[in-house]
Amino acid sequence: MFEIEIKPTILTIITTYKCTAACEDCCFECSPKKTGILNFEEIKEVILNTTKEYPSIKQIVFTGGECFILKKQLFDLIFISHNLGLKTRCVTNAYWAKNKAKAQEYSEALSKSGIDEINISTGHSHQQWINENTVINAIEALLNKNIFTLVTIETDRDNSDCINSFKFNSKVINLQDKFQSIFYISVNIWVSEKNKNNKIKLISGGCEHMFNNIVISPDKKVISCCGLTNLKVNEFKIGDMSNVAVYREEQKYDFLKLWIKTEGAYSILNKIGISSDRISHITHPCEACDFLYNDSEAIKNIKEKYTEFIIPVINSYNLQRLMKK
Repeated sequence: MFEIEIKPTILTIITTYKCTAACEDCCFECSPKKTGILNFEEIKEVILNTTKEYPSIKQIVFTGGECFILKKQLFDLIFISHNLGLKTRCVTNAYWAKNKAKAQEYSEALSKSGIDEINISTGHSHQQWINENTVINAIEALLNKNIFTLVTIETDRDNSDCINSFKFNSKVINLQDKFQSIFYISVNIWVSEKNKNNKIKLISGGCEHMFNNIVISPDKKVISCCGLTNLKVNEFKIGDMSNVAVYREEQKYDFLKLWIKTEGAYSILNKIGISSDRISHITHPCEACDFLYNDSEAIKNIKEKYTEFIIPVINSYNLQRLMKK
């Protein structure tokens, strides 16, 4: 039987579902009212256990919710990860930078802890809670500490212009000129349950994150997917974080996930005969995955047709692996 080689390079820890914002289309439905959170010892233990089980791990990602709710504990966890020789990244809405003094205080603590990268999420939904000026305070303070900073802006709604407002802000332009090598801006598709009229589509190609990113959730579970809809797919919830070996053991013969990694969920939907009008609304690969696992017609067609694709998918997977060596 063909066995999938599983050597993840990223450990993503969803530290909490609690957040300082309550974005309308948050993939985890995070808000200030949420209570689920991992404590310091739990996170430390899962970092040590996972890196021991998978020496291939190169990076720890702290996210949420809002991971900065952990405050000093977050800085200590970054420091521990850094001392293990791992790269570290935090994903945040930058709520902690409402004034420049606080922004500098947090950036100083991050620098001392050994952080490698900060990803800031902003845009229409986020800015209902954390305004543009707060985000710019964070960026300026981080860059002045030589911390790599990526700002991800969600695609605008018909009634917003956050992307242009941010990109053409004079402070942002000046910071881009001054810190070209460590400051980047990205526009990302915002998967919305209510707004299905996104004009941008990003659905081609295989999923590079499959088998490469172990996710730990605030309810102490191992999740096989780091995507926006991972909590909607039961097959992605594969075990308890006390046994991280489950990430390999539960997936090493999983053909459908291998197929997703190789070709992508949207391509699979086309190949198994799902009509284009049923999936024309899909703009993001995570939406395609959600549909693939939860739509009754898709499930039926996969069961009936998957054997036709086993050999070409395995051949394609092996070829991709050879090309990366």
